[in-house]
Amino acid sequence: MSPAPATPSVAHLTPYPVPGAQSPGVPAYAAMLIPALAEAGVTRQAVVAQADPAAPGVAWAADGVPVLRRWSGGPRFALAPGSVTRTRPQVCHAQHEVFLYGGPAGAALFAPVVRRIGRRCATVVSVHGVADLADVDAAFARHNGSRLPPRAIRAALRHFIGSAATAGDLAIVHGDVFRDRLVDQYGIDPDRIRVVPLLVPSPRPRDRDRERTRRGMNGPVALFFGFVTGYKDLPLLLEAWRGVRRRLPDATLVVAGGRHPRLGGTPEYERAYADLQRSAEDVGGIDWRGFVDDDEAAGYLAAADLMVLPYREALGASGPMGFALAYGLPVAVSRALGSLAPDPGAVFAHDPDDAARVIADALAPAANARLRNASRRAADAASLPSVARRTADVYREVCP
Repeated sequence: MSPAPATPSVAHLTPYPVPGAQSPGVPAYAAMLIPALAEAGVTRQAVVAQADPAAPGVAWAADGVPVLRRWSGGPRFALAPGSVTRTRPQVCHAQHEVFLYGGPAGAALFAPVVRRIGRRCATVVSVHGVADLADVDAAFARHNGSRLPPRAIRAALRHFIGSAATAGDLAIVHGDVFRDRLVDQYGIDPDRIRVVPLLVPSPRPRDRDRERTRRGMNGPVALFFGFVTGYKDLPLLLEAWRGVRRRLPDATLVVAGGRHPRLGGTPEYERAYADLQRSAEDVGGIDWRGFVDDDEAAGYLAAADLMVLPYREALGASGPMGFALAYGLPVAVSRALGSLAPDPGAVFAHDPDDAARVIADALAPAANARLRNASRRAADAASLPSVARRTADVYREVCP
């Protein structure tokens, strides 16, 4: 048997969690992927992360990988290339979302920063969010807390996302739908894009029956999980739940939906969040839990019968869906996420009546068992070891 090809040394440019803190989104993704890359043969890695008041400039090791807190967001993000190249990598892997590196200044600096790093080593960019420009209208602006006109938002997204996707030698996206968007709407050469699924995290062991008993769950239980924000369209699910309850009076919807980290605290957002809580009380059969920590989340993921994702837009692959797959939890989604659904039979139109029908059907025992098997198959295809191996293959492409 021939030996596996050598894997280059890698520096990761990304926000990274501070020890003991809960960090969702890209920081959590990086914290799961990087140790798995070591198992996949990437033996020399370093993380060049954002400075944090809890760990100012400190170097420490996470699973044997040094974490160097060297860059700041906003205009000071321009200093990141020096910190990356001092680790002497053969490849820099940069994570991207539009405002991941500190507001408009960080968004504008991302592509120039990656290009400067690219003078010294090969570069790969994971583009986590690829907005469908056809979805950008006044409602999109309102749901994402922007006061810009839709035309300006489309131009900004086209520039920031398109420049990020072309800044490195190759770009990684987490689904065929996002590759196709980059090609069709952003004008990106398909040869520059690689599709690697969003990783499915390792589940925390939980006994389903014990978790259900602990929470007093007797009938069917659906779960909404993740930050409450406009594009996830929780109001649609609340309205649909009226129809579900007519079919299944003993069904419960658990809303494990915390405040959005960027929008929470603003008067407009807080009013909308409170309005949703009142709507949930009016509908009935809804257990509004708000934010739940990692341990509680594991319990709900193990105990529920179905996760429902009623998104009006798919800006990127769904992190909550990844957690559902990790626990073998069936998933019902709106058409916005339809191309990512484990089973096309659990996709509903952006309509409360159709959503109610699909959700009620998915909670029936036979259909629920079929959907659970589909989630398990999808989890195997996007397991942490599989995603790490495929990511390492991309590194070898840019630095053979």
